[in-house]
Parts: sequence; structure tokens; C-alpha cells
Amino acid sequence: MFNLLQIGRPAILHTAMNSQIAQAQYSDKSHLAIIISRTGENRRLIRTAQILKTRHIPIVLLSVAKDAPLTRYADEFLYIANTIEYLDYGGTVFSVGARYVMDVLFSMLLSRDYERIEKNYDEFESYIGRLHENDRRIW
Repeated sequence: MFNLLQIGRPAILHTAMNSQIAQAQYSDKSHLAIIISRTGENRRLIRTAQILKTRHIPIVLLSVAKDAPLTRYADEFLYIANTIEYLDYGGTVFSVGARYVMDVLFSMLLSRDYERIEKNYDEFESYIGRLHENDRRIW
């Protein structure tokens, strides 16, 4: 979420199901929903997707399960690798894959308007007082 904010793309991330449903309820056509679901079967996420669909919000689904119930609400499906047989690291493999897809999306958006984003980022750095420091590590 913060990566998207840094490049001037408003982003909201909700982990609480009630917040996800409320966000879906108040979203408008200028929004894009990115849903990440390993199984594609979570009933609350399906309900959230149904609400988004009735409000005509485009949905991008990142999941393993291309035939899961959640998939029928997605406008775009991006397969994320998963495994259940390799030392039970499926969750880790899926998380790394989802993060990779989000990093690629971020990089593409960043490269489209780099000069403007760089100016905005310098302005952001000046607000938090680190722009002209020699040591710009997080303190």
C-alpha cells in the first residue's frame, strides 16, 4: 500500500473483513479492487466481491485457484504459484508470488511518470525532515 502511495496512487488496505465490506460499499467507479486470496473460497471475500461487482468496480484477483467461487467476480485473474507438497511452504510461496506481482505493478506505474513522482517524493522527504540529511536512514 505504501509503495502505491509513494507514487501518487491512492491506496487503501484492509485486513479486517468488516472494513473490506465497508470499503466495497463506499467505492465508486474510479476505484480498482485488488483481491489477494490463496484459496478463492473465503465467504467474506466473495461477499465483498459481490458488492464491488454490483457497484461496477473492476476487480483484479491474485490467487492460486482459477476455478474457485471468487474467480467468477474478477475482471482479471492473475495466477500466483503455490504448493502444498514442498515441505508445506505453500503459504510462503504464495506470499512471495503475490508480493512479486504487486512489485511489478508498482514498478510499471513508477516508470510511467518517474519525473513527477521523484518531485513528489522529494517534497514528501522535506515534510518529514530527511531530504537534505547526509544520513537518510530510518531513524
